[in-house]
Parts: sequence; structure tokens; C-alpha cells
Amino acid sequence: MNDLFHLKIYCLEFVARATTPIEMGEYKGSALRGAWQSYLQASFCGVPPSMRSDPIHQQACPVCYLTSRETNSETRRPYALRPPLSRQACYQSGEKFVFGFQLFGNTQAIFPYVLLAAREMGRDRGIGRNPQTAKQRGYFELLEVNNLLPFTNQRIPVLKNGDSTIHPPSLAVEPQLISQICEQWLPDLNNGRTLKIDLLTPLRLINKEHLMRVFDPLVFFQRLLERLADLSEQYGDPPFSEKKSTLGDLVNGLSPMAQNIRLVQDNTYWWDISGYSNRLGRSQPLGGLVGSVHLAADDWSELLPIFLWGEIVQLGKNIVKGGGWYHLEVI
Repeated sequence: MNDLFHLKIYCLEFVARATTPIEMGEYKGSALRGAWQSYLQASFCGVPPSMRSDPIHQQACPVCYLTSRETNSETRRPYALRPPLSRQACYQSGEKFVFGFQLFGNTQAIFPYVLLAAREMGRDRGIGRNPQTAKQRGYFELLEVNNLLPFTNQRIPVLKNGDSTIHPPSLAVEPQLISQICEQWLPDLNNGRTLKIDLLTPLRLINKEHLMRVFDPLVFFQRLLERLADLSEQYGDPPFSEKKSTLGDLVNGLSPMAQNIRLVQDNTYWWDISGYSNRLGRSQPLGGLVGSVHLAADDWSELLPIFLWGEIVQLGKNIVKGGGWYHLEVI
């Protein structure tokens, strides 16, 4: 099963320190993504806005490759945001906070822009607001950027404080790593232990045109399969369509196993939050399920790789604002 998704995903951690008070609210994903994207568009693409939707230009411009996909519901964005997990609404000058990006696809082209925009938005454009001066933004400095390898303790520096040298990321989540973690976890899971999912940021899923307000393992699994197939089609090497299986085959083959996943414990609740969307020009609902669930199954062999990939790629609505980030643990 794992060999269907030939993805390579780079995980970046940004450590920042506030240089003025910064108020971003309890959920900071919307403010971070808005400031980051605004800086990208204003600073790194010189063509008029009317030309940025041109497909030929998008192929040549890494910035428009990143941002143009925001308005196309048929494409998956080439990144996922990981906001600070603390619900601390305001940071005082000198306080640190951490956020991250997961990069899919042509990372060699987009990585420098992701990093530079994250650095410059903090010291040039600003973010959120400064509660001491109501109409001004808050500012921060980037202390370091690290390339992480999930499920391991590996990390390498990409950018150090005071150093102008940028080191391209070299640690990536690939099918081999997912297979290794499966080998480590499967004996315990198939021997009666449970899989705990900590929903770190709001999980907002649609099921039959309605929000999933109560955790449903089957809906969760099916939406995760769809996301992985789409990401693999657009960013996989080779793409998902070159495999013999279709998404329908995949769902039909795994659904009987997924239907046997048992919800042993449900400690989730709905966190009702919203954030402002510059594209829509209005407030946008960002709320979703947070908390934790414990799942059990008789045989995790075909199921576990899907859940592991999901921890890396995130799931549901508002992923570019940090939604749908979860963490797995065998209990």
C-alpha cells in the first residue's frame, strides 16, 4: 500500500522572537499565512496582478506557483502550514514562538521564497497587530530555521541566527521512512494496543455536505485517502495516475478494513474559531474538531501507512492556515 504514494515532503521549523508585542489571537494560522502570502505577492513577482493567472507565467514563477493555486479548488496546495500550538493570544517583545511549513513537490524552486518571505514578513511587513499601537503591526525576528524528519529525532539547521548562508533541506519524508515506522509500530497495534490521534489544530471535514462534528473513523480515513491520491497525482514521482490502481479501486479495497476500525475513546470537542480572508474579503470559519481519539483494529497492516502519511500532509479544510494537523502515538 505504501508504494502507491511516491511523495517526498520536506518539513521546516521556524523559530522566531517577537521584537514588539504581537497579537494574533488564540489561533495564529490565519495571521501567519496572510502575512506570509502578502509578502510573497508584493515582493517577489513583478508582473501585474492580471497576468498572474496566466498558466505559462505560473509555470515560470515560483511565487505564482505557490499562490495561484489558492483560487483553484481542483488543485492541492504545494504546502501546509503548522502554526504555534499555544493558545497564547499575544506575545510580548522577547518571547519566542515556533511555526512550520511542509513542502510538497518542486521544493528546490519554492524553498528560497518560503524561507525569505517568512523572514522578511516579520521584520518588514509585520503580522497581526501591536496592542500598544492599535493601527500598527507586530514584528519579529527569525532566530533559526531547521529541517526536521518526523518520527525521528533528526534535524539539521537550514539557517542560523546571524548567518546569511542558507542550507537547502536534505531530510525528507519518503515511502521508505513510512515503511520503517510501520515495521516498528505494527507488532504492538496488531497485538491489541490502540492508535491515539491527537488533533492539534482544528479538523474540519465535510461528509455528505455537512460538517463532521463528531469524529467518524471511516470518514476520516476516506478523506485521507482522497487527499493522498490527489497529492501523489500532482507532486508524486511517479504520479498516482501511473499506478495500476485508481482512487476508486483504493477506496473499494480498503473500505472493508476501514469499516472495522473501532473508536475506543473519543475526547474531541468543537473549537469554534474564525479568521479573516483577504481573498474572500470577509471572515472565514476555521473551527473544527480538536482533542484526541483512540482507535483499534484487528489488522493495521494496510491502514497504518495511510494514517502515518496523514500526520505529515494534514487533512481537511484550511490546511494552508494550519488546519488538520495531528500527531499519532501507539498506546
